[in-house]
Formats: sequence, C-alpha cells, structure tokens
Amino acid sequence: MVNSNIFGYHSSFYYCGLGHLIVNMHRYIKDGADKGEKIYICTEDRIYFKLLEYLGEYNKYIEYFDVINMMDYYKKMGLRKVKVKLSKCIGQNIEKGYTGARFIMQIGYVISRTSAEDFLYFDKNISNIILGTRASFMCVYDFEDYLNNKNFINDNIIRESYKNHFFRLYGGKLKKWDELLNLK
Repeated sequence: MVNSNIFGYHSSFYYCGLGHLIVNMHRYIKDGADKGEKIYICTEDRIYFKLLEYLGEYNKYIEYFDVINMMDYYKKMGLRKVKVKLSKCIGQNIEKGYTGARFIMQIGYVISRTSAEDFLYFDKNISNIILGTRASFMCVYDFEDYLNNKNFINDNIIRESYKNHFFRLYGGKLKKWDELLNLK
C-alpha cells in the first residue's frame, strides 16, 4: 500500500465473495502490521480464522474485538467518553510497542448481531471518534449480499456508506472517494 499514514481514516471496502475479501484484507492487514500497528478485527468466525490461516506470522499483531460492546458504550456514554476509552486503548498499545491501531469491521456481521439502525448511528460518528487518534477504521461491505439478497446490506446501508466513508480501498490503496470518480 502506498498510504504511509492512515490514522484518522474512516474507510470502506466493498467485496464480492470470500476470496475477494481475503485477498484484499490480507494485504491491508499485512501493511498495517509492517508499520507496527495493532490490528483489531470484528468479523464472523469463518472469515476471522481464514484470515489468521493466511496471515501466519502476522497473527501476533491481530486480535478479535467485539465492536458491539463499543457500539453499546457509545449509545450509553456518547462521543467524548468513547474517544477517551479509545485513546486509553491506543495508549496501552503504544506502551507495548505498537504505532497505532487499525480496526476492521464486517458490516453484515455487525448488523446481524445488532440492527441496521444501531450500526448506522455508530457509523456516522466513527470519523469523529477516531479524529486526532492513532487509529483508522475500515468497514467492509458484502456487495454480493447487496446484489443478490439485501439481507443486511441494502440500498440504505450502501447509500449511507457512501456518505460516511471518505476513503475507499481500491487497487490495494486507500483513495479519497472523489479520486475514484476520475479513474481512467
């Protein structure tokens, strides 16, 4: 990846099939680990363990995290307290030698455990939560679900994702959304 510093980025990736997700997240996770970042992943088990299988030696940088707890805490305590808690977590990681944190969240999985409304409430504020921290947040959307079923990823979720994410993973690099409009 070319992006040297992605702290503060609230980005998205739209995948079609498990293979597409694994290949792209493998590169994204490896890039963060090579930069000394702690990688927090919230996905369904089969995806989490498949990533671990392919990442091998990079597994020491990876930890499962339950974003549902963070979402509940945000609903109860608000932006300021979540930022304080996140800053404390990042500070502890820096004390352990990490340079920051990358959070990766599988949106269909999160919605299946909460609701579309709860996810959207949280997602619209992620940029504010990570602003000024040594953290980035990647939301991954199952575009196959959107095209075929709309079980979790529906028109509203996609529309809001375009509003909330200023960066998208494209061709192995994070690009500002408006740069993607000018691709040739």
